[in-house]
Amino acid sequence: MARTVEDIMQNAVSVYLGFPLLVNFGTSANNYTDADEVGKVIRRAWGDVKEKALRMYPWSFCREDGKITGIRAVNPSYEHFTHYATIPFEKYVCMQAVFYDPKHLAKCFDWRQFGTTTIKFNLPEIYVEYTIDIDPQYYPAYFVDYLSCALAVECCAPLRLESKLPILLQQLQATFLDARKQDSMNEPAPASFDNIIDEARNAL
Repeated sequence: MARTVEDIMQNAVSVYLGFPLLVNFGTSANNYTDADEVGKVIRRAWGDVKEKALRMYPWSFCREDGKITGIRAVNPSYEHFTHYATIPFEKYVCMQAVFYDPKHLAKCFDWRQFGTTTIKFNLPEIYVEYTIDIDPQYYPAYFVDYLSCALAVECCAPLRLESKLPILLQQLQATFLDARKQDSMNEPAPASFDNIIDEARNAL
């Protein structure tokens, strides 16, 4: 079933915040200024919450493999890194892991990302796993559930619903663990996975 951003926002409001109302999230034609008060709060939180959720785990539905060819560094500000490159991937969100080889057998730790577009490393080329931002209509149901809960947690304080926060944090951990389990079904364990359970509590 195709989902829109507004569907995910409404799920956060109805399922997790318990509002028995249909929220107006505004229209792009009006730059979303025509949203109602609840819609404006949810809309403001959306971008950051989505990015944090995508970074939280190397989700299989938005994980890609690639190769980056470096340029020899001559700038002394690059410290001990001998090569650098502009990250060449469309809709790039974050790097999950870097490897010495195309089969991803040997993980490389001697690299660093600077800003949102530059990566520095010590080899002529590296092989990577990275997360991209795909259209929400392709999000699997388990990720929609986790993302909706994360959005509800973020909006508790702005909507003056702090009393809901303790139970929502428990639900956030549960939905994250369930999403991670479902995502790993029929998938090899990603080499980049190094999260721990407690990170679910710190997703936001």
